[in-house]
Amino acid sequence: MNSSLSDVGVVIIGRNEGERFERCLASLAGKAAAMVYVDSNSTDGSPEKARVAGAQVVSLDTSIPFSMGRARNEGVEALLKLGSFKHIQFVDGDCGVDAGWMARAQDFLNSNPGYAAVCGRRKERFPEHSIYNRICDFEWNTPIGDADSCGGDVLFGMEDFRSVGGFDAQLIAGEEPELCFRIRKHGKKIRRIDFPMTYHDANILHFGQWWKRLIRGGYGAVASWQRCGGNRRAPFASQIRSAYLWGAVWPFLCAFTFVVAVISSKPYAWPMLGVFLLAGVIQTLRIARQSMRRGLDGKTSLLRALLLFQGKMAQWIGIMRYTKDRLQGQQGKIIEYKTAGTP
Repeated sequence: MNSSLSDVGVVIIGRNEGERFERCLASLAGKAAAMVYVDSNSTDGSPEKARVAGAQVVSLDTSIPFSMGRARNEGVEALLKLGSFKHIQFVDGDCGVDAGWMARAQDFLNSNPGYAAVCGRRKERFPEHSIYNRICDFEWNTPIGDADSCGGDVLFGMEDFRSVGGFDAQLIAGEEPELCFRIRKHGKKIRRIDFPMTYHDANILHFGQWWKRLIRGGYGAVASWQRCGGNRRAPFASQIRSAYLWGAVWPFLCAFTFVVAVISSKPYAWPMLGVFLLAGVIQTLRIARQSMRRGLDGKTSLLRALLLFQGKMAQWIGIMRYTKDRLQGQQGKIIEYKTAGTP
């Protein structure tokens, strides 16, 4: 390894992550020349913990709408006041960083000038705590190689990051794919390498949290899609079409046909309802089959399929919420789904 600690600065964002944040700070000790922690009005003592760990603390102005993109951008600006850095590692406050990650990631970017960003394997820390955590762990396991986008944990070349203007601060979700879309239009690439990167703690223990996460995903998906041109090739295009079909059209057809069947004697109503319901079953089994092909066990695959299928309605709610905000000229507010960590 020939990477230097002086080449990399770290930006951490968080809010009330409790012991998750403590693990994050511990994993970064001695791994970078400088750290900036951007706090979003925490009440659990996170800023003080960050200062003790040697991080520069930025407290966001709460009168301005919050977004993770805004937090990361402000973190970069604070980092640049501390020195000159070739690389910047973004970390979410609920993640611990693997001991060998940053040296390996820096080596990759140093050896591959055509790449602006590199990410690795993200694992869920406690997949056994809930079906939702297990699903998150499965979804982090994305293919190795050139990628269209990264997640919140990623090492960027500082020059490449700044050349495209950083994150879109108005996006409350989906900000990473939107940034990577601009990176790729700028002629650079993103790579996912087969190396452990971070250990995430989703802490999704209840259905209500899962539902809010999907609403947030739908909101961020359509916002990012529109920022990237709003066409079939833009990020999230297929996800939006799927949410429209299964989260809006399919429930409407089922409900309408059911009402017709109950209040009328039309001979075709009940069979047609059966066809629509069968289509939903087939789509659910299709999702489960895809999961099993990727190595997920049968029971978890079926549970994941059921949750994702019914979650299409939550995504559609998020899309409609974004549409309402845009028509009213309002910037979206962050949709929180996680519980606060233990102080």
